[in-house]
Amino acid sequence: MYPWSQRGRGATTSSSTPYTAPSNFASGPSWAWKNELDEQVRHSPLIDNNMDIYVTTATRIRKFSQDGQLLWTWQSSAEDGKMVASPALYEGAIFAVSWLSPKKPKEPTEEEAYMMQKAAEKAAMSEEPQKQEEPPDPGHITMFSIDMERGATKWKKTAPFQQHSDASSIFVYNSTMIVPLKNDIKDKKANITRRGNNIVYAVNISDGSALWEYSADDNFANFAPATPGDGTLLVAGNCGSVFRMTFGGELIWRKGEAGSHTRCSNGGGALGSNGVFYVEYEDVARKVKNNSTSAPKFGARLAAYQVSDGQLLWKRTFEASEHGIQYPAVGRLGHGGPLAVVVAVGQQTPESPDGTSTANDHDAELYEIAEESEEAEDEEEKEEEDEDDDEDEKKSKKTKKNAKPAEDEPKWAKYMTYYAKKKKTGQQHISRASLVQTSQQGWGMGDDEDVPAEEPSEPVPKPRLSNAVVALDATTGKVLWRFDEEPWSNLTAAGESELYQERKKRAERDWTADVICKPEAQGIPVIAGDGTVYMSSGQSGNLRAIRDADGDGVIDSTETSAFKTHNCFRNSPSLAPGMLVAAPCWGPMYVFKTARI
Repeated sequence: MYPWSQRGRGATTSSSTPYTAPSNFASGPSWAWKNELDEQVRHSPLIDNNMDIYVTTATRIRKFSQDGQLLWTWQSSAEDGKMVASPALYEGAIFAVSWLSPKKPKEPTEEEAYMMQKAAEKAAMSEEPQKQEEPPDPGHITMFSIDMERGATKWKKTAPFQQHSDASSIFVYNSTMIVPLKNDIKDKKANITRRGNNIVYAVNISDGSALWEYSADDNFANFAPATPGDGTLLVAGNCGSVFRMTFGGELIWRKGEAGSHTRCSNGGGALGSNGVFYVEYEDVARKVKNNSTSAPKFGARLAAYQVSDGQLLWKRTFEASEHGIQYPAVGRLGHGGPLAVVVAVGQQTPESPDGTSTANDHDAELYEIAEESEEAEDEEEKEEEDEDDDEDEKKSKKTKKNAKPAEDEPKWAKYMTYYAKKKKTGQQHISRASLVQTSQQGWGMGDDEDVPAEEPSEPVPKPRLSNAVVALDATTGKVLWRFDEEPWSNLTAAGESELYQERKKRAERDWTADVICKPEAQGIPVIAGDGTVYMSSGQSGNLRAIRDADGDGVIDSTETSAFKTHNCFRNSPSLAPGMLVAAPCWGPMYVFKTARI
């Protein structure tokens, strides 16, 4: 087993390791890769038994020695597209997947449209068989096996599916490569579109030949399955569903929330050494369906399921501002310490540098869900009205659609909530610069004639985004300790704005280039062998080591150490014996080593 072979460290996706690494960052990193091309790093670096490090960007995988020497670089071709899923190390090979975006037909000019129409008219009058035009490329994914020693491609295979652009991962175990895919089918009956990866696709690691596929009734956010090593696979849906299946693709049991075909959160599951699967999620779909215009009444949910039969052992619900948008970690807090499940809860930064909403895919998605739900309800109500034109029913529907956000929603959040609704209707966004101006002068937007009249006229204070890591007893769900990062008062995450315009221009020339990271509040927490928990902030970009050394349940200033990267994190750091590797979305990758290695 490699020290850090895939997302979540290894086969259990527990983000827990027996190894220890530096936890005092006062002296800084041992070395750093500068990331001269300003590429985005979405995933945790991987580490092999030689302590070599593999870091992945959209189109490249680089291998470094533990001392910082670049050993080789592998690059995907233009025909293969970009990588959005984390690769995995397994038996001397790196397994990766690239994604080629569907090709949209080019819009014809007026002259071209006229000529096409004339040609069609002529063809219609002709009795000769006409040549059929090829349909546009629907896009595809390409799977790779890459030799770890030389960086050469061993085999590659394509599959006629698409892959969601979230931060998913490749899972390799039992000589099987598991890939998350999607089909994005429009369900006309339910009047919704399936969002995100909903297919578990398995291939043979020897040649990439297809073995089986399983289509779920829920979507997988940032797909990262786990296995107890007994020939079964555990996968968590993003709305709280849990699937246990064989490595032959046969479902053993399905528990948790009903499938909603929507995107509730970016959370998922991790397997503990106690035979319990812990799932962090947010039940946005049910919340929206019950009251689509109210502020959230609850936040993250954490559920513990017994692997053997799927029995729910306990469930915990967090406060409304504590969103469940990340995978948990499970492990012992030091030698002889309690088995703990450690969760990241908080709020994502709501804007991208150009003022458009990222608040995100979560909030915008929330309103898409709400409006689709309302559209479906409208269809049903219309049919009822055709039979019985009930005036009271019409008034009720009108009242529901004109409902205002709940009064307990923060003022800055009302602004973003308001924007999320406008995004759905295609109205022009309110720029970030305008927001800064209105925070001093009120909601009035001056010469911006595209802002609808419904916009409220009240001051917009700066946000105070929460971000916490919480350790809970894995058996009972009782809180052991909690650490809260200083509230983040910016609308964008650290490192997103400074080079935004340059990144945007680069993406106009090359679609595989990333522009923004859109991170969760933090990466997955990591539990080290001495009980240290590593927190990687998606807001401030701080890398932090936390350890309740005296066991009093309170984290004081002497029990935490921080390193400021000034760039937000999308995923966790990685550990090997005596070495910690941290790669923020932008900027350098940092390597911290103990003196003995």
